[in-house]
Amino acid sequence: MSARVTSEMINPELRDALAKVPRVPLKSALFRRIAPYLMKLRPAPELPEVSVSVRRSNRLYRPNRVRTRGALLWIHGGGYIIGSAAIDDALCGQIARELGIQVVSAEYRLAPRHRYPAALDDCHEVWRWMLREADALGIDRHHIALGGMSAGGGLAAALVHRLRDEGGLQRVAQLLMAPMLHDLTAARRELDEIAHPMWGNDLNRFGWRSYLGYEPGASTLPDYASPARCGDLSNLPPTWIGVTSIELFREEESLTQNGWKRRGFRSLWKWCQAPRTASRHGDGTPCSAVHTWPKLFDGSETSWTRSSARAGHVRAS
Repeated sequence: MSARVTSEMINPELRDALAKVPRVPLKSALFRRIAPYLMKLRPAPELPEVSVSVRRSNRLYRPNRVRTRGALLWIHGGGYIIGSAAIDDALCGQIARELGIQVVSAEYRLAPRHRYPAALDDCHEVWRWMLREADALGIDRHHIALGGMSAGGGLAAALVHRLRDEGGLQRVAQLLMAPMLHDLTAARRELDEIAHPMWGNDLNRFGWRSYLGYEPGASTLPDYASPARCGDLSNLPPTWIGVTSIELFREEESLTQNGWKRRGFRSLWKWCQAPRTASRHGDGTPCSAVHTWPKLFDGSETSWTRSSARAGHVRAS
C-alpha cells in the first residue's frame, strides 16, 4: 500500500468508533508509566461462562465447559512498549468459551525499560509454567498452541523458533493476529506518510527501537529478535496469520509468507477489509479469528488445514 489511508478505506461499521479512539502520547515516558493505572479504571468486560484466575505472570481463562485438554498460550500486543494481559480479557474469554479450551495470557516486561530479550524470556517462562502445571490444570502438554496480536504475535513467532531450537516438548500451532514480525518495516521511512490508523510506522519505529535498544534495520540482530529474519524454517508448526487490508503490517506479513512459501513452509493467511477490530471480511462475511481458527486442540494438523480451508476466508499457500 502506497496511498495515504483515508476514512473511506475503513469499514463503514467502524468509522465512527475508530474516530472516537483517543490519540495517546505513546512516546511519552510519563504516559507509559501511568497507563497501567489508567487501564485499571476501564470497566471489566463480562466474560459469560468463563472464569479468570490472575497470577503475577499470567491470567488463566477457563470455560465452564471444557471440551478438550488442548490449550492456548496467548501474548498481548502493545508495540512492545505498552499493555498487559488484561487488555485481552474479552478476546481470551471468547476464545476459551467458543473453543472450549483453557487460555493462558502471559504478562511480560515492557520496553524501553526492559529491552530484548526480557519480554521473550518472560513468555518462555510462562510456557514452562504451563508444562509444569499441565496435570493440575488438565492440559495436554502435546496440544498447546501459541498465539498473539501485534507485538504479541511477534513474540509468539519468536518463541516458536526458540522452542524449536531448544528441543523438548513443542507447540502444536502458532496463531498470529497482525503480528510485528519484521524490524525492516520500521526502517522504511516512506511508510510514515501513509498514516495507518492506530499504529503508524513512526510509532512502529519507536516500538522497535525501544525493544532492540537501537534503530531497526541493522544488518545483524540477536537470535529471535525479529522473527521474519529467522532463516531456518524447518520443523515449525502449522501457522495461521490474520491481517487487514489497510494494516501497516499487511505487506510485511505478505512478504514474510511469500518468503516462507519459497522455502517450502506452509501457512494459512487471512485478511479482512477494515482495521484489526473489523467485523467483516473483504467479501462481506463476518470476520472473526476464532471462527476461522483451526480445531486443532483435540485433532491433527491435517484436520486443522482442512477445516480452515473449508471456511472460505483463508488463502492456503
